[in-house]
Amino acid sequence: MIKFLLGGLCGVLAIVFMVQNTETIEIAFLAWTVTTSRALIMIIMLAIGIVIGGIGTTALTRRRRR
Repeated sequence: MIKFLLGGLCGVLAIVFMVQNTETIEIAFLAWTVTTSRALIMIIMLAIGIVIGGIGTTALTRRRRR
């Protein structure tokens, strides 16, 4: 239960941070350049972090079961 509450609190804080940072920025990676809002980039980075964390947790759980 406490993990759920802490996760929810972190999510709310992330959303507040993103709402306050809505400026348009330019992202350059190798040959690509994208112009988008800073909030959208933050949401994408948060989602990528959640996915990577989930993959790591799943890998550790499977390794411990063996």
